[in-house]
Amino acid sequence: MTTVSIRNGRSNTSVRERIGPHIPVFLLTLFTAVGVLALLSDRFRPGAEWLVTLWSGLLGGVFALALGWLAVGRSRGRMAAVSVLYGDAVIATIAVTAAEPAMGFLASTILVVTGAYAMVLPQPRVLWVHIAVVLVVTVWLVIGAWSNGPVTALTCGAIAIAVNLGLVAAFRTASRETRSRLLVQSELAIRDPLTGLLNRRGFERRFADLLRHAGGLTIAVVQADIDNFKAVNDLYGHEYGDVVLTAVAQRLHAVVRDDECLARTGGDEFMIAAAIEHRFIPSFAERLRSAIDQAADPVSITISVGVAVLPPMSRYSREHIQAVQRAADQAMYDAKRSGGNRIAVR
Repeated sequence: MTTVSIRNGRSNTSVRERIGPHIPVFLLTLFTAVGVLALLSDRFRPGAEWLVTLWSGLLGGVFALALGWLAVGRSRGRMAAVSVLYGDAVIATIAVTAAEPAMGFLASTILVVTGAYAMVLPQPRVLWVHIAVVLVVTVWLVIGAWSNGPVTALTCGAIAIAVNLGLVAAFRTASRETRSRLLVQSELAIRDPLTGLLNRRGFERRFADLLRHAGGLTIAVVQADIDNFKAVNDLYGHEYGDVVLTAVAQRLHAVVRDDECLARTGGDEFMIAAAIEHRFIPSFAERLRSAIDQAADPVSITISVGVAVLPPMSRYSREHIQAVQRAADQAMYDAKRSGGNRIAVR
């Protein structure tokens, strides 16, 4: 038995993975800039000297702390939470210390930005803290504007809450609906419509997960092809051919374990992968072959099984996946040339 030996390489990363970690830094920089501009504005700059000092300390100290957190490589999730809470602190400070109540209410509506980001974070407590900040800031502003008339103060407060919490709630609902549709579409995109198994794209995704969680085990990749399938189609028609494909898929699915990967990757081709101890590979392949060869079938259905082995590695690249799949495909053709209904290993 030979194994596939190829060079280590870098795996591709998605746009989300590349951009996502930089969003907190962008928000921190944005809200610091907003705070600095507010300090320079006559309409937003607080009148008391101690408030200016407090505000400057908030902008400089928290931003420096957050950048230090990023520099030492701390949790990205915590960094995102810090950016939301920092943004809330800056905007709340701008709002409650604004020289004019109207400018304070206007500034408070910017909290919708941090609210939208807090909504998509996995830490629900961040969103609840944000909501508490919105309510406290709004109550503070209503009290400060009460001297201008209760109706005006309450109206401005209601508008501020509607903008902040209403838009965040609407965004949350829309985001959930969009996410649900995307999940359905994503699942359909990786499924074979006839058999319900994974397609080639789904196999690559599932196989990547298998490699990440292999735990030092050998990776066995199997390419299985139905023997004489073209003759079945020619003799009995394509509808019966679909019945055969579905039956093979069901039988393979019945013997493939949850931690293994099964897909229909072509017309009559199926691919299976498993993280397994090397000594169990022959029995693993035989389990698949014998599941299809059943004497009770009105028409004989068998498969040729090709097996390729990928040894344990610290990291696998796309070249690893392609090479082991090619080796399994070649082994499958070796089994066919030997008469079919048998196993060949490379």
